[in-house]
Amino acid sequence: MDETTDALMAYLRADSNDRGFVDGIATAAVALVSGLIGTSTVPPEVSHEAIMLTGANLWSKRVAQSEVQGLMDPNLSAIPARPALDPLAQARPLLAPYLGPGIA
Repeated sequence: MDETTDALMAYLRADSNDRGFVDGIATAAVALVSGLIGTSTVPPEVSHEAIMLTGANLWSKRVAQSEVQGLMDPNLSAIPARPALDPLAQARPLLAPYLGPGIA
């Protein structure tokens, strides 16, 4: 997991103090993306990007929680972006061409 954590640390531009948290995010992102891919064949570069996107979404949920207090700030000039509720939201379209048709 160290290689994935290192890549995610760089992708997020995370501080070294956040390594433990990012390691947990990396583990979760790999599990989520692997579960979505299942037995499908996906190029390594595509699955890597899907893991980075999923990890970034999980990371943004943590950051968004700390910014909720800012919503009450009358001097706030813009509303902070809200992360997607589904951590795989950005990864799904990227992986879709490799996953085949869904079953209805």
